[in-house]
Amino acid sequence: MNILMLTSSFDIGGAETHILTLALRLKRMGHSVEIASGGGEYENCLDGIKHHTLPLNSKNPLSILISAAKLRRIINNGNFDVIHAHSRISSFVLRLVKGKTPAVTTAHWIFNVDFPYKTLSFWGDKILSVSPDIKKYLIKNYGLYPDSVT
Repeated sequence: MNILMLTSSFDIGGAETHILTLALRLKRMGHSVEIASGGGEYENCLDGIKHHTLPLNSKNPLSILISAAKLRRIINNGNFDVIHAHSRISSFVLRLVKGKTPAVTTAHWIFNVDFPYKTLSFWGDKILSVSPDIKKYLIKNYGLYPDSVT
């Protein structure tokens, strides 16, 4: 399977550690994995996994447009089977360019649900929650169906 993972940054943190661990495990299992992010400390730990640096760590509209254009090129050239977004900005940018490639999003934390943030959220074809309480939060605040969140 050919997988592209997206996240805002790749600096030290809980979600970033999860993404690094997941990517390395998938690679050991024989999958092809690439990561796109705003960059960070964990780029040095990728053990041959390709990293694309995009300004996914900025809410600036110009950065969003640049990220979308670059992500579209990565997707068009990558022949990915699935794209897995791990942050709100990366999920939003993915929504702009994903095409027919299946998308998975992981909720690592709760998000601001005030306007316009709630309307800018994209949850993908499959939704993963890192805990039962975040799953309940997603269902309550975004109106997601319980069976759509794992």
